[in-house]
Amino acid sequence: CLFMLADILFQIIIECPRFDLIHGRTGYRWFNIIVIIEQLLQMISQHAQPDARSVSNFRIVVSQASFLRLIRAMIVLPEIAAKMKLGVQELRLMIRSLMGSFQPMLWCTTPLLFILANFGVFITEGVLVFLLKHDSSKHDALIDSFGTLDTAMLSLYKAILGGMDWGDLYDVMMPLGWLLRYTFLFFICFNFIAMLNIVAAVFIRNAFVRSENDRQ
Repeated sequence: CLFMLADILFQIIIECPRFDLIHGRTGYRWFNIIVIIEQLLQMISQHAQPDARSVSNFRIVVSQASFLRLIRAMIVLPEIAAKMKLGVQELRLMIRSLMGSFQPMLWCTTPLLFILANFGVFITEGVLVFLLKHDSSKHDALIDSFGTLDTAMLSLYKAILGGMDWGDLYDVMMPLGWLLRYTFLFFICFNFIAMLNIVAAVFIRNAFVRSENDRQ
């Protein structure tokens, strides 16, 4: 922990006055900082609660976060092997691309949540109106899939990412009017043809840029 902290401080001193706490020279300095924080919390929990490993929620959570060290080892070892010219450039490139995918994933998740929320609200409101006009006891599957906003968003999420077949959801929506059913079909079409392909293009471009930077 102290060695990692000293290493990061030394790199920052070298880069002053322009240093980057997020990316740094390796591109994943932020992850090293998270690992250092986890190790510091581990040390604090061991000294503050030495006999409470199995009963202290704080120590349990901190111990579970120790998997971050294994991830860091998986990242660092290919870097060292590449510098020693051991023929692991492809592995190094894949790991660097994976580490660089967190920020694009965050930005891609934002419009996805926006789309899920909008379609979820529209379908949920339509389902509630339908249930008020009909006997809700005969439409349990409809309630389970679209009875609330969170269940509707989850159902739509599973429909586009393989958690369940979207055809099964469409069968559940058969008692509803044509507008809600066609809206659901448009949602599926839009996400499969446009949204998911755009997201894939973003990740491919990110991996390509990192590959070019790695060659340079």
